[in-house]
Amino acid sequence: MKNKYQAALFVVLAGCAGTCQEMRMGCRNELGTDWLVVQYSNAGEPTGCWIVRDNALGGDSTSTKWIDPQTNNIVFINVPHNVVQVHNNDFSSAGRTLGVDSSKCTGGRYQP
Repeated sequence: MKNKYQAALFVVLAGCAGTCQEMRMGCRNELGTDWLVVQYSNAGEPTGCWIVRDNALGGDSTSTKWIDPQTNNIVFINVPHNVVQVHNNDFSSAGRTLGVDSSKCTGGRYQP
């Protein structure tokens, strides 16, 4: 009997953990915030770089997308890439987190 209760508790807790993860992703997709997105070549060098302001990111584990507010185009990139949510307009520290200089992100290109 004890094993049944432990199994049921495990199922409930595992379900709650999954729900919390989904809620975080939902907030990421719904709320506008600032982001630094860096795309890498297969050799691991940064090639694409975007400073995304007051926008929501969407996508899945292999891609990220957002709407460019200047053009209304949907920007959609595939892996390999990394994303940092920027706090307090500090794109410099976000760039350091990803190993790039955020001031060299121009028009979707990284200019080393």
